[in-house]
Amino acid sequence: MGWRVIVWFCRLVLGLECLAATLGKSLDLPEFVGILRIYRFFTDWAFWLIAFGITGLK
Repeated sequence: MGWRVIVWFCRLVLGLECLAATLGKSLDLPEFVGILRIYRFFTDWAFWLIAFGITGLK
């Protein structure tokens, strides 16, 4: 019984963390695109597509 509670709690915490991260990105998508530009790993035309993809997949 103890392990089930621990596993349930870990899943809850991980789910809430993912929800909070996605909510933060989706509320300020232009700033998230700006952060992606700092990495200079993607081409200029792909930033918005990647930002929507990351936010949508989470």
